[in-house]
Amino acid sequence: MSTIRFDEDLVVLDQPFSTKEEVVSALAERLFQKGYVYPTYRDAVLTREQSFPTGLPTQPVGVAIPHADPEHCRTPALAVARLPEPVTWGLMGDESETVQISIVFLLALTADKQVEFLSQLAELFQTPETLAQMLKFTTAEEVVEFVQAKVNLHLV
Repeated sequence: MSTIRFDEDLVVLDQPFSTKEEVVSALAERLFQKGYVYPTYRDAVLTREQSFPTGLPTQPVGVAIPHADPEHCRTPALAVARLPEPVTWGLMGDESETVQISIVFLLALTADKQVEFLSQLAELFQTPETLAQMLKFTTAEEVVEFVQAKVNLHLV
């Protein structure tokens, strides 16, 4: 059984960022400091976003689910940021369009886990009430507990 690592150190609440690159860099640094990703991870995520953007026009706020190819990841992990002001992100499926993003789920997953976990997260985003709840949390612990209750972090 493989567990996707996710704890309070991997949550950023209400820190302002000007660009998606700043958000990805901050979250990727947290994953790197914990030893979950290789030094190539951040650049791999940003390069992938140029061709395959991950912004979703969900309600009540936009969500992005950036990630890199599995060879940049040591251990499956997740980092989350909730932004006080949205940043512009490329729209998934149409890199010429953008969407304003307020919640970012940065994924560091191995090949066998990506599709399954992405589908679980997509279900989480389908309900506006679920995302609205994420906007109300005041602590990283609340975010961790909420995500752990909503998605399976213990993938076989």
